[in-house]
Amino acid sequence: MAVDTGRGATRPLAEQAEAAHLTCKAIESVIDGKSGTIRLALTVLLAEGVFTGLGISYEVATESSSLESLLYRAVQTARGQRTSFGLLIPPFMMSGSSACRTPCRRS
Repeated sequence: MAVDTGRGATRPLAEQAEAAHLTCKAIESVIDGKSGTIRLALTVLLAEGVFTGLGISYEVATESSSLESLLYRAVQTARGQRTSFGLLIPPFMMSGSSACRTPCRRS
């Protein structure tokens, strides 16, 4: 499945959102019953591209128990380096569950 129209940065946001939606639907047609997980993975994948392209350090929260320390580090990094810092907080974090044992950090 190809989602690139070859227009690069001039591609309208609505068209990019539609491409992401089509990608999600294509994945859901193969993996049944995991729409939330698929949307989360696609969101993280797209956000990672944006953060990387802009040169912004970021972290993906994976455990609700570490959320407070992640937020503190994000604020301290942004203040100390006078730069932006991204923190992706998946919806499952609101229920107190975990995805894996260690946070995924990218810079």
